Amino acid sequence: MVGLTLNRCALALVVAATLANAVDPSPEIRKKWDDKCKAKSGQLYYMLFDTNGQPTGICNAPGYKGCYWGPYIDPKTGAEGCCEKGNGIFSTDPVATREGGCCLDPLKYKYDTSAQKGGCCPEKTHLTWDLTYQPTTQLGLCCPPELVTSTDRATGKNHCCPPGLTHSSHLASGQGECCEPGKSFSFDDAAQKGDCCEAGKQFKVDPVTGKGGCCGADVPYKCDCSCVAPRPIEPEPVPEPSPEPSPEPVPEPSPEPSPEPNPEPIPEPPIDPPTTCPGVGGRHITVGGVEYEVQCTHGINERFEEVLDDPTTNGIGECMAKCSANPKCQGANLYDNGKEGGCVMMVDWEYPATGLIGPGQDLLSFVPVKKR
Repeated sequence: MVGLTLNRCALALVVAATLANAVDPSPEIRKKWDDKCKAKSGQLYYMLFDTNGQPTGICNAPGYKGCYWGPYIDPKTGAEGCCEKGNGIFSTDPVATREGGCCLDPLKYKYDTSAQKGGCCPEKTHLTWDLTYQPTTQLGLCCPPELVTSTDRATGKNHCCPPGLTHSSHLASGQGECCEPGKSFSFDDAAQKGDCCEAGKQFKVDPVTGKGGCCGADVPYKCDCSCVAPRPIEPEPVPEPSPEPSPEPVPEPSPEPSPEPNPEPIPEPPIDPPTTCPGVGGRHITVGGVEYEVQCTHGINERFEEVLDDPTTNGIGECMAKCSANPKCQGANLYDNGKEGGCVMMVDWEYPATGLIGPGQDLLSFVPVKKR
């Protein structure tokens, strides 16, 4: 019995020594990883660290009974309800006040009475559907008050347009505009300009003047679509100069050394602005042969592959380049717009991203439109 007691004491000392030697992460590191868990799983989640102070990749939440975000009473049914963890706070549409739902702050519930559907949108926007387009995967879009949702017939993607106009895209360039009825968007690849044109016409640009317009397929744009070349200008006659005496011969200068060759031009960045949210949201960007779609409201809800925690990262362009170079990468969450916090690449493909971005999270995500 004495030997058993000693063994237990020795085991307790070993456990105590292990706990005494455990390394706690700094408050900044703990907050960074806790924020990642909140963005991925919900506002009550936090990261578990090992005894060396390193993140385990496991997000945990404290046990809790009842409502995580407070109870509410449904204004339409009068029934009591509770927003589940990660679903946000209950709010109602400012016009259709009997329609409501749970949204993460600062998003609020908005309802389209014509489509009889609702969802979460930022302030000063409303949620609308294009009722003239009815595929089974149709989604609504949050637009400013003076605009409505228009679904592009070529791509199936939603855009905000003035009422009565339909969004039209040029598939090869990815450019598009809201066009009047009977018109579609046409793009001049050489000039990188486009406009909405009537059926049977194409947008063309005069390479000399830089002006353009909608012309027939076999008519180039010059002064307008009716002429094939600008009117020639007759040069004024120049009088011949009177002969002058021959100048004294001038000795030839000694040859000068050849100038240094011009340095190699600095390549332009692979992505044109904007590269930050909200302007970059919904863009399709191809880097390293992989086409990505950028999201500002959702993060990838999958496990971590590796963390490129480099505060000197060059933002979304470098993060996409690293993902394209890694054959396992199926998208990434980019924290702090690439300035700090790192580029978290994922090995499981999830398109589109479904993880809601929490309030105050400086985060965007991008996913290959096709699984790699």
